[in-house]
Amino acid sequence: MTTYKSIVISSGHGLKIRGAAGSPSGSPSDPYLDEVDEARKVVDALAEALEDRGVSVVVFHDDTSTNQDTNLKTIVSNHNKHTRELDISCHFNAYEQGSKCMGTEMLYVTQGALADELSHNVAVAGDFIDRGPKKNTGLYFLNNTDMPSVLMEICFCDSSCDTDKYRENFDAIIDAMATVLGGEGVARPPEPIPPFERPGRPPGRPPPDVPVAEHPTLGKGDTGPDVVALQKSLGLLGDNADGDFGSTTETQVKAFQKAVGITSDGVVGPTTWEYIDELDRRMAQGESGLPKGLSAEVIALAESSSLMDYAWPGRSVAPPGYIPGMALCYALAVVKLEQGNSAAMVMAEAAGDEDEDALAWYENELEDINLDVSDDGLETMRALFTLLSGLGMRESSGKYCEGRDMSADNVAADTCEAGLFQMSANMHTASPEMKKLFDVYWKDPQGCLDVFREGISPTSSNLDVYGSGKGASFQWLGKFSPAFAVFTTAVGLRKRKAHWGPIQRKEVTLSPAARDLLKKIEALVAAAV
Repeated sequence: MTTYKSIVISSGHGLKIRGAAGSPSGSPSDPYLDEVDEARKVVDALAEALEDRGVSVVVFHDDTSTNQDTNLKTIVSNHNKHTRELDISCHFNAYEQGSKCMGTEMLYVTQGALADELSHNVAVAGDFIDRGPKKNTGLYFLNNTDMPSVLMEICFCDSSCDTDKYRENFDAIIDAMATVLGGEGVARPPEPIPPFERPGRPPGRPPPDVPVAEHPTLGKGDTGPDVVALQKSLGLLGDNADGDFGSTTETQVKAFQKAVGITSDGVVGPTTWEYIDELDRRMAQGESGLPKGLSAEVIALAESSSLMDYAWPGRSVAPPGYIPGMALCYALAVVKLEQGNSAAMVMAEAAGDEDEDALAWYENELEDINLDVSDDGLETMRALFTLLSGLGMRESSGKYCEGRDMSADNVAADTCEAGLFQMSANMHTASPEMKKLFDVYWKDPQGCLDVFREGISPTSSNLDVYGSGKGASFQWLGKFSPAFAVFTTAVGLRKRKAHWGPIQRKEVTLSPAARDLLKKIEALVAAAV
């Protein structure tokens, strides 16, 4: 079996040029699938599985084309601009709506053996009929990609038999494709989640005030100082913790349990206490990353800004902690850029391809408020955080703990959106910097939570975490450590802007007052370092 070290994978069709729709109604309650939506899920999941096997993967989704000819050319052009060994396009078939099982097939021009192997393995994993490899010399994608290519038809989106099997066996299908293309994963085994060591105290680290064995078991309905301590540890209410273990506290406990990979029952017993004590140690020993005294200066500057009283179009005034929180994150980004941090350098690089880069997409609007993004450096980073400030208000009204969009049906761990900027864990494929940022903030979750949460009262629906594994960890960390959400979104905007509908539709407000505040913060940082 030939495996590959570098692959470009794209989803078929596009956001504005839709493919097959299994159901005429388009209702999430229907048993059928939408080709474009599902192809994107498969591509993102397959990319992650391949990266776990050490394969270099580039993902592309077409969010701009409005006709089929442009769509095909855009997809192929994106494939051909990358160095890689193989091209893959992901599609779903359609024939006639019904319950008949239809199956999977793989289309090719030159790669018959690979198409055969993919079809067989996907059929076994998904319990599909194996329709096998099919040579097709009339498809634009197969004829115009420069490298060997296969077009995958995962199953029939208008067959309830196929779609039921697809949903039930999704993880196995992804693993089967990844194994064919990338091998068994010996090159880079998946990293366990969580990296929260359990419990093991490193030398020199003081023990917790109360040994785990002496912690009381807590659950819904309990009250008192132990609940207060629990609420503070989990970042719920800070100094306003009420000591009442109600639904909100239970939800946050379950979210934390999912994040660290233990039984999510909402009961705080010895195992959960071990992880909470470890979280307390990390928070106590963590660092803000800013020079001493700078945080207070930045907060004071932000609180004197006209942005504090600015009524954002469609969203009113920001919560009292939002502008100061964003200001602190920008100060940290400026410090990191000075230090040569790789994520900060991505944030500050000159505008690139407008299909991928939000700054290139907004270049004209940024010029209108005198922000130039044509060169690497602070002005480009300032433009990015001006855009971020507006995006946070548009996506969550500045609420660090915002839960998923309840009108959406994306509730898988990797696709469920969460936090200030409504970003999902599958965005980690946008840049290697995403994993680096996760590792940094997982080890040291200091992330300006005390500032961002001012004036916010989280609810159970806000704090709920969906799924398990890395996706659940990502959702929880994005709310517990808002700086993590800020910096991953900052990188994501530079590499995969289409993730955010308000960005695509240019609905984000660019405030000159935000620009001016950020420039003043740069001066504070320069004086402090």
